[in-house]
Amino acid sequence: MSFQETVRDIDAGTTAKFLKIGMIAAVLAGLCTIYLLGHFKGLDSEEAMDQAQIARSLLSKEGFSTRYIRPLAIKVLTEEGKPIPNTSFPEIYNAPLFPLLEAVALLPVKPRLQMAPTDTVSTGDRAIAVLGVVLLFLGVFVWYRVGLFLFDKTLALLASGLLFVTDLLWQYALAGLPQLLLIILFGLFTLFALKARQAEENDLFVSGRLWLAAAALILGLMSRFFPHCIPCTDPEFSPFIAHLSADGFPLAHS
Repeated sequence: MSFQETVRDIDAGTTAKFLKIGMIAAVLAGLCTIYLLGHFKGLDSEEAMDQAQIARSLLSKEGFSTRYIRPLAIKVLTEEGKPIPNTSFPEIYNAPLFPLLEAVALLPVKPRLQMAPTDTVSTGDRAIAVLGVVLLFLGVFVWYRVGLFLFDKTLALLASGLLFVTDLLWQYALAGLPQLLLIILFGLFTLFALKARQAEENDLFVSGRLWLAAAALILGLMSRFFPHCIPCTDPEFSPFIAHLSADGFPLAHS
């Protein structure tokens, strides 16, 4: 290969593509390192800690149980005629989808969940933060696909780049809360609905109905984020769940 061909390949050929991909990967790796190692100091909100301890209960095969008991939850169980357990109190406040994901993220580090005296951040918190970063990447990819569907590749890439450098999204990623998962689900719903409309415009009846079914499934998953959407056979039970007090008291360890 001549010198001119080499320069042309670096400028606009295969080498240029690899260089661009490498630069983007280096920037993203740098952002992950800065936020995970420099900014993350552990879960610092009550809601995040609450969902994390539910995930640990799932990991310990205790089911959807909690050590954070809300007074109204006791009232609900009492009115239902159910006994108040001393351990493994049933969780009826948080939706189950995100704690399930957290339990999966904690599974590889299960032997190291117990903090050592020298640890400043628990391994479990770091695993949940890594899960948040993965969800951030997935969320950007989903909305890139939406942008690609509605506009063009250049605009979709530009929007994705802006999302990656948005500090608020990185704060969500490290917060241990389900906002990014909800963003992913809403993006999938939007993408599937657009594909269903496209299929209908092209007279693809079966394909359109399949995309609509996928969109409906995503809406069902999104409903799991809201306590008042948790199904219950007793119609008087759901209003209690929807208005559960945020105040409560921790269940003492036996």
